[in-house]
Amino acid sequence: MIYFIGEKRSEQAIRNNWHWDDNVSTARFLLDCLANIGIHQSNIIFYNLWSDDGILQKEVISELQSNSIPIVGMGKIVCDELDKYEISHMSIIHPAARGKIRKKELYTQHLQDKVGWLAFVDESGWE
Repeated sequence: MIYFIGEKRSEQAIRNNWHWDDNVSTARFLLDCLANIGIHQSNIIFYNLWSDDGILQKEVISELQSNSIPIVGMGKIVCDELDKYEISHMSIIHPAARGKIRKKELYTQHLQDKVGWLAFVDESGWE
């Protein structure tokens, strides 16, 4: 398993009651790109650090601190917060980022460069 950590749900996601696991909008883009490098949704646990009300979810912080599962922070805000709690993680550009990185080929390459090796590690290697 791999933790992918986001910031909080977007206004559109809240309005439509979408979650990362629903595979819509930004999640679909991310999951498609991850699948292209061999990381599939069944191997991912998604969390947002903040609730829809903007409150830091301390239970998420605690879970991340107490596990040896690889953690991928999505975006600078999330990675800065993980650093604050001294949680070891890999960093990727948030999949909702704007600009050239939104081209699927470029984002897939970014993921390959940053976390592609996770597709080749057996789960038993996390302990």
